[in-house]
Amino acid sequence: MGIRLRDRTCWPLVWLDGHALPSGEADLDGILPNSLEGVELYLGSTTAPAQYNWTRNMSSCGTVLLWSRAEESRVPRIEIGSSSGLDSLVASLAIFTADQVDRKAALDPAASFVIPYPPSLFASHMHGVVLAEFVVDSVGRVEAGTFGVVASSHPLFTEAVRQGLNAARFTPAMRGGKAVRQVVHQPFEFTASN
Repeated sequence: MGIRLRDRTCWPLVWLDGHALPSGEADLDGILPNSLEGVELYLGSTTAPAQYNWTRNMSSCGTVLLWSRAEESRVPRIEIGSSSGLDSLVASLAIFTADQVDRKAALDPAASFVIPYPPSLFASHMHGVVLAEFVVDSVGRVEAGTFGVVASSHPLFTEAVRQGLNAARFTPAMRGGKAVRQVVHQPFEFTASN
């Protein structure tokens, strides 16, 4: 049974120790209350901290953040820093964000794009989510060395997304009639059928 916030007809995003849980399928009955250090509830799409918001439509039903008490039970957070220098490139307008372009970079609908489901996770019916950050260049390719992860539910999902993006084709972002490089934040969801 999925989680719903009062007066909502859709599922909130649920995070455990900064680790995304599958939308609508988080089973809070499996978590002992005394194992939690804290619970945070955010009702809107813009009230949760930025790293726990994806796209407006995915978090519009709210966000639930759960924090476990025991350090050893925490799933390691996979986060990117500014090691690739993206922040300084955005500041210098060498790379643009989605709100700075006339047309956002998007997966090319004419090109096939498949991210292989990790076999061991598929076999165990494990669902997962990866929120990736990367730069799409002016010809529609993911720039080498720019892939990073804001959040991931399992390292194997992360690696599958990394490999899939290496072969992905995008329509590049446009600004002032010219193709430009753009930082992309994109969620990838893995759902194994039962």
